[in-house]
Amino acid sequence: MPDAVDVYRRVLAASAARSVTIASVGLLTNLELLLRSAPDAHSPLTGHELVAEKVALLATMAGDYPWGGTECNACGCYNGADAMSKATAAAASSYVAANTPPSVRLIFLGYSDGDSVRTGAVMETCATAANPCRHALEDFHHRAGWGWVNGRGRSSYDPLTTLFAVRGLSVEGMGFSECDGCDGANSIDPANGRNQWVAGPPSNQSYVVLRDRQRAQDALDQLLCQPRLADLPSPPAQPPARPPVPPQQQPPGLPSPTVASTTTNSSKHAHKHTENSRDGGVRASVATPAQTLTLTLTLTLTLTLTLTLTLTLTLTLTLTLTLTLTLTLTLTLTLTLPRWLRRWPTRRPCMTRRLPTCRSPSRSPSGFSWP
Repeated sequence: MPDAVDVYRRVLAASAARSVTIASVGLLTNLELLLRSAPDAHSPLTGHELVAEKVALLATMAGDYPWGGTECNACGCYNGADAMSKATAAAASSYVAANTPPSVRLIFLGYSDGDSVRTGAVMETCATAANPCRHALEDFHHRAGWGWVNGRGRSSYDPLTTLFAVRGLSVEGMGFSECDGCDGANSIDPANGRNQWVAGPPSNQSYVVLRDRQRAQDALDQLLCQPRLADLPSPPAQPPARPPVPPQQQPPGLPSPTVASTTTNSSKHAHKHTENSRDGGVRASVATPAQTLTLTLTLTLTLTLTLTLTLTLTLTLTLTLTLTLTLTLTLTLTLTLPRWLRRWPTRRPCMTRRLPTCRSPSRSPSGFSWP
């Protein structure tokens, strides 16, 4: 049997910071020895330092709340314990309550709440005969002679502690929660293990309050009635993997076939393309006639569109040049016509002498002149 403190230190040293929850459902002697432990091969930290660094929650079934009392996990004084065992258990409980690092949440479940919640009787009908939990509860029922309530089962101190250690106290539907307005700390007498909740400033300590006994019982019974993994149907078997296809041997003297590149999977780039085989490999295949026709039509359409675009651009450029020339000619006429008209004679010369008013123009040094 491995040493409990060695197991504690090895597991804590290998865990992430503040990732561990400890559920204590028996005497607290091992936890006392852990807190008192010295550095070792697992960690250079003391036990107190190791617990402070790694543990987030210590869920403990010990004592009674809120009024206090003598409970077996805290005092070790039941089931025929001798004087040495009682003294050792009481001192350990007192030490753990007083010396758990402040960074660790220390939450207690008391005797009264655990005793009022009875569970397990439902396993006589919901569990198979091979279920080990059913066997354990039936053995307790028929041999212990105490602690069993017909139709409900036995007291649930340890299962309730384990339940809130795993799920936390904020989950709805469990029937219990953390106490309200209970600032203070748990004080355990090192001489006899009797505990008392001492009101005071807020601390890292608290205790559980049972709100709904039936809900707490149902939560535990539902977990007890869950089928074992061995009783669940097996998942469907997966088909065996196909063996890889061996490469074909090439007859001697023939050139090696060309294999298509595995980085190209489009038939537009070549008549050969890659495709995935059923075994996940890549093989080369020759393009089909339909693929060849598709490629030809695609290239023809692309060429037609290119020519159409070229003709469109050419026509646009021609129209642009024609418009430019027209505008240039119009502007030129607009600028030169007035000057040309000013130089034209204002009275047109007689083209015939038959009219009585028509006279021949007289010449002047600068040209024609009219009387």
